[in-house]
Amino acid sequence: MSGNDQLPRRTARRSFSRRDFVLGGVTATGLVAATSCDLLSTNPRGEEGGGGPVDAKLREAPMLSARIKAGDLPPLQKRLPANPLVLEPVDGVASYGGTWRCLLLGQNGTDLYRQLAYDTLVRWDVQWRKVIPNVAESWDVDATGTVYTFHLRKGIRWSDGHPFTADDVAFAYEGIITDPDLTPVSTKEFVSGESFAAFDQIDDHTVSFTFAEPNGLFMDRLASPGFATSRIILPRHYFAQFHPKYTDGVEALAKKEGFDDWRDFFLSKGGGGTIAVEYWSNADIPTLFPWLVSTPLTSKGRLELERNPYYWKVDHEGRQLPYLDRVTFDVVSNADTMLLKATNGEIDFDASPYNFVTLANKPVLARNRERGDYHFVEVTDSRSNSVVVQLNLNHRDPTLRRLFQNKDFRIGLSHAINRREIINAVFQRQGEPWQVAPRKESGFFVAEFATQYTEFDVAKAQEHLDLAGLTERDADGFRLHGNGDKVLFNILVTPDSVESVSAIELIKGYWREVGVDLQISNVSGDLKVTRQQANEYDAMVDTAFYGMQDGILYPNWYFPSRGDAAFAPAWGAWYESGGKDGEEPPARVRQQMDLYTRLTHTVSAQERDDLYTQLLAISQEQFYVIGTVLPTGAYGIVKNEFHNVPKSLLYGWVYPLPGPTSPEQYASRV
Repeated sequence: MSGNDQLPRRTARRSFSRRDFVLGGVTATGLVAATSCDLLSTNPRGEEGGGGPVDAKLREAPMLSARIKAGDLPPLQKRLPANPLVLEPVDGVASYGGTWRCLLLGQNGTDLYRQLAYDTLVRWDVQWRKVIPNVAESWDVDATGTVYTFHLRKGIRWSDGHPFTADDVAFAYEGIITDPDLTPVSTKEFVSGESFAAFDQIDDHTVSFTFAEPNGLFMDRLASPGFATSRIILPRHYFAQFHPKYTDGVEALAKKEGFDDWRDFFLSKGGGGTIAVEYWSNADIPTLFPWLVSTPLTSKGRLELERNPYYWKVDHEGRQLPYLDRVTFDVVSNADTMLLKATNGEIDFDASPYNFVTLANKPVLARNRERGDYHFVEVTDSRSNSVVVQLNLNHRDPTLRRLFQNKDFRIGLSHAINRREIINAVFQRQGEPWQVAPRKESGFFVAEFATQYTEFDVAKAQEHLDLAGLTERDADGFRLHGNGDKVLFNILVTPDSVESVSAIELIKGYWREVGVDLQISNVSGDLKVTRQQANEYDAMVDTAFYGMQDGILYPNWYFPSRGDAAFAPAWGAWYESGGKDGEEPPARVRQQMDLYTRLTHTVSAQERDDLYTQLLAISQEQFYVIGTVLPTGAYGIVKNEFHNVPKSLLYGWVYPLPGPTSPEQYASRV
């Protein structure tokens, strides 16, 4: 069931048969567009922007021809599934060949997952509006919302030619995801009612997951990055040889190989999934991804991949993907090196706002576009706020707790901030005054929520601080508590966030003008987490994520859903533990918690959206945290001769760019 479908409708998309593609090609392009091209296309009208000659007779990459002639690779019609997944490239069909040159900041498995391994059971569509078929070509959800049945695409093969079947999913789920030795902390993707879903292998191409309670967010989680979703597509015929449940003598073999136990041995082979670095350090792992490892990621600082001859997707003319023969990664130790290589033209595409494609580097990259032979593409980052002040509403000190929980106090502090000055001075004039509220691009944008209390107005600030009971001042102009103590508190900020440090220094000055004394403590990320977990802090500065559809999965900025909600850790712990830990929150917060619990048990996407909208309305009313700037101006760089990259991109943890844009259709030749 897709993110926008209602029960009991079945989600399925018609695919053309292998015979249609391989033997006859596809001439009814309009028919393809009507049935399957909308899966991942950002060019639904089918207009080709790439141009250039393409050999229409080729149905596969020339680099595979020699292997076919030598007899070590079967012909294409025996390598594709019965119903290949069809993509329509952004700029149009392209020629085979070429290399995608990438950079990797350290040995970062997460970035590799995003770029190379976003081919799981299902996936997000390119617009991030719904979950669409992938390895699973369709699925059903029963009327109770507890049983999800997946119909796997028949005929898919691993990169070594071994058939992919339900046996592989069974092994991944029963042997890895639910094995406490390999996954000691249960992940939310397959959990509902505090227990893992029961798994059933119905036949060679059908599996089901049955949850103890209705699991309304299962499909969204399954399409999103996570430890479990990165492990659900692993080859049983390879990894079973390292698992004692499936092979005798593994423990002894592990000791012989120098490992303490079979678990470490198994994980060293890449069994931790595609987010684990070890996966990319092993060239022996068969894969379903567009490219397979040829030169493993090692201390030499290089990762190379080449095309998977059994890849199971085709373009709308029936030509096997990927277009590119190879992908290479040079591992670098710092973002400055990445920037230098980019301006030298040594990278084909990157759009991660956390590497070198940052606001601070934008002028440098802009000046060097001609020299580096690249252009910019627009990126919408899902973050909802660049710098957020979180007062600890559950402070141990009753005086500060009472003050921080006073909404007028928070409103007064908000009106005292000159956000436009922060945008100009810190963010290179990129951004908008904004609270922690859904972005305009999301389906949950409410202008009043986003802009409330963002007006820089010292008089209004003074008025609300007075309403908070802070009418008395000392000789220096600082406001006083009722007991005569100065209104003073400390805020934690990590120095590696340069923008946050600069912004909070300005905010300190703004609040000084209205009589509030702020002290700033620069602390490491680890110390910050330690202080937060111990509830030993007054306030914190953070960046707010999840301003798009991802907010439904991770609503911690809109109400305290977990114990790491810095603005109300005790309330979050109470909800997260089912009332066993923390502190019972006030009625309006509990109402949000009830709404979210109902949401997680609701399969109807429209009903979930309605519940989430109600939750957000309470968040607007309560005004828990003080936001400053909406991130804008994000961008990526693309080499001028690198094709089929959408002109406008999305970025977020839940939306693992570039994965949903289908890198298998990227091309360096047209």
